[in-house]
Amino acid sequence: MDDQTAILVTGASGIVGYGILKTLKDAPFPLRLFGSSIYTMSVACQFCDTFLKAPRTEDSGYLDWLLAMITKLDIRVVVPGIEVDMFFLNKHRQQLSKINCFALLNQEKLIDLCRDKWTFFDFLSGYKLSCLIPTETWNGSINSLTQVSYPLLFKPRQGYASKGHRLVKSKAELTALPSSFVDTYIVQPYIGNKEQEYSIAVFGDGKGGFFNKLCLRRTLSPMGYTDFGQYVELDNIDSTLKELCAILKPLGPTNFQFRLHDGEFKLLEVNPRISSSTSIRALLGYNEAVMALSYFLKGQAPSLPVIKPGYVVRYIEDCVFYEDGHHF
Repeated sequence: MDDQTAILVTGASGIVGYGILKTLKDAPFPLRLFGSSIYTMSVACQFCDTFLKAPRTEDSGYLDWLLAMITKLDIRVVVPGIEVDMFFLNKHRQQLSKINCFALLNQEKLIDLCRDKWTFFDFLSGYKLSCLIPTETWNGSINSLTQVSYPLLFKPRQGYASKGHRLVKSKAELTALPSSFVDTYIVQPYIGNKEQEYSIAVFGDGKGGFFNKLCLRRTLSPMGYTDFGQYVELDNIDSTLKELCAILKPLGPTNFQFRLHDGEFKLLEVNPRISSSTSIRALLGYNEAVMALSYFLKGQAPSLPVIKPGYVVRYIEDCVFYEDGHHF
C-alpha cells in the first residue's frame, strides 16, 4: 500500500461506521481516514482525519456525489458502515472499480441472498442443516402455519439489528397482527434465551472455508446492537460454521449469529459485512477491518490473531466539539 492510503467509511455516525474508523487507527500502515454521514453533528469527526457531509444513499444524486469524492480525494477503498450502503455498493461495485476504487464487500451473491430473510432461510432449507430454525412466511392466516407453538417470533423480511421484531405469545395476539405484516414478515418459533446468544466473526476465504474466527457471548441493547460481549471458546461450533461456509462461501469479514437451544447452535442470521461488534472484537485482539485491508490490498492472508480473553461493556460517552475547533 502507498503512504497515506485513503479510506472512506460511510455511515460513520453509526456504531458500525465509527467502530470501523476506531479500529483502523490501529493499522500498522499509514492511512488517511475519511468518514461520511448525512448528519453534520456527528461523533465521526473524532475518529477520522476528514469528515464528509453526504446526501442520503437513497437520493438520486448520491452515486454522482460518491464517485466525485472518490476521484477528488483519491480514495482507494470504500467501506460501508450501514447496511443500505452495503447493498448500494454491491450494486455499483463495477463503477467504483473503473475509477480504481475498491469496495470492501463480501461475495455479491451472498449479499443479495441475505437481503431477504425468507429468501435466505428458504435457500438454506434445501441443505437440511440441523442449525436451521423452522421458518415460514406470514400470509395473515393461522391455518397456513405448519407449526404453531407459542411464543412465535415475527421478523421483518428485510431489516437489521432486531428492528421491528414482534414476540407473539397467544392466539389473540396472533390474530391482532396488523395487515402490514402480511408478506413482509417471517415467522419462527422463539428458541433459546438471551443469555445464550452468540456472535461469531469469521474471515471467509471466498472458496468455502475461513481463515479464523472469534466467538462472543453477547447481550443486545434495546437498539439491537451488542452492548456486552465476552470472549468464549466454542470449538463445538466449528462443524456448523464449516457447513455454512461451504454453502455460502463468504469472503472477508462475515458475522454469524446463533442461539443455543437444547444443546444445539441455531442460526439466527448471517450478516455478510463488518458488524456492530467490530470494535469489541478489536479490543480483544481481533481487528477484522485491518485484516481486510491487509488481505484485499496487500494480498496477506489473515493469520491467527493473538486473542486477549475478557469481556467488553459498552457505555454512553460524551464528546464535546468547542467553537475554537478543539474537541476531546
